[in-house]
Amino acid sequence: MDYMSYYRNAEALALFRTHSRHLRREREKRHAHQHRSRQKSANGKETLHEVQVEPRNPLLAYKKQELVAKLRVAYAERDQLKQQARQEGAELEQRYAVLLQEHMQCGVTIARLEAQVAEYLAFMERFRSASRQEEHGPTT
Repeated sequence: MDYMSYYRNAEALALFRTHSRHLRREREKRHAHQHRSRQKSANGKETLHEVQVEPRNPLLAYKKQELVAKLRVAYAERDQLKQQARQEGAELEQRYAVLLQEHMQCGVTIARLEAQVAEYLAFMERFRSASRQEEHGPTT
């Protein structure tokens, strides 16, 4: 690629300057020279310091084919996880439907039993009234 294409894009230019071996060597030389002159003036001795360079992204060490293969594996795993999530969701919906049906049946049973209790209570009230009338005798 032409250097101007990097130059027009600030991010690409920064990335290029960070990882350029030629520019790194120049930075190391400049940095070492500055430290040597500072150390000489301070101690009177010459000492060298190592240059700290940003760590390189480990993905940059892969070839494109390897990266594509890794991406395909990652996408396949993601798709598999999505499929599992869909299956689990469908199973949960089925369980929910079963529980809802059971709940509705319980509601119907409760309503039927409440009706029977009300009917029983009404019968008992009539039975007690009739028993009382027999005990006290006919009222005419």
